[in-house]
Amino acid sequence: MYDIVNVENKDVFLSFYSWEEYKAISQENPILIIPFGAVEQHGPHLPLLTDALLGMKFAEAVAVKLNCYVVDSFVYGMRSDLYSGGGEFFPGTRSLRPETFLMVAMDILEELHLDGFRKFVLLNAHFENASLLREVSRRHIKAHEEAKILLTNWWDIPPREKTLSFFPKEFPGMDLEHAGLLETSLMLHCFPELVKQIENFPSELASPPGYELYPEELNKVPKSGALAPATSATSSIGSEIFSLVVSHLVKAIKVNFGD
Repeated sequence: MYDIVNVENKDVFLSFYSWEEYKAISQENPILIIPFGAVEQHGPHLPLLTDALLGMKFAEAVAVKLNCYVVDSFVYGMRSDLYSGGGEFFPGTRSLRPETFLMVAMDILEELHLDGFRKFVLLNAHFENASLLREVSRRHIKAHEEAKILLTNWWDIPPREKTLSFFPKEFPGMDLEHAGLLETSLMLHCFPELVKQIENFPSELASPPGYELYPEELNKVPKSGALAPATSATSSIGSEIFSLVVSHLVKAIKVNFGD
């Protein structure tokens, strides 16, 4: 698991500081990175906490390079959709209702604003969070015009042609790339001890019908819970993806917040 207590770069995690140290940091108005993840099934080979773990790992690496700080990860995420997370049917998936997610995220940003922070990077690692994080960003900026928010999903950061090059066959799309090649490769690189044996890697691709039917039917997605094949995943691919995400996000932050 992500051993935050013994993590090497503990000084980038804001909540390890005392309130007096925290106050001094806030007066400098540094950039804050807030990872957003989920507790969601990720097939038979990855842990439920995959999204939250990857979000924290990306945030830590970026914060070290930029001398900024990481706020506690949003572990719980927006409800899982059938064709981007397998839906709410799988045991272990624990999600928030949209209104709950929206209000909690807004409240935390408001508290940080009251403490003096104005520069935020919302680093999303769970597909279904994206639309609500856009709304959170819009509402916060509307209430606080002096604030600035950079919102990104980690999978949107690497150049698309590079992402496509990792796939031996057709790219299924990021919505179906749930517990597939990219996430599995990243976990093999970042947390290899949490990845099950390769014989458990799924090889089936979900086939969305082009419409949504409610009530949702679990039998419309692969029984494994993974929506795309992960058999070609490797630690080396994960290392390359990780480096691409970190380097491009560091550049984006410098461009939008200054050096």
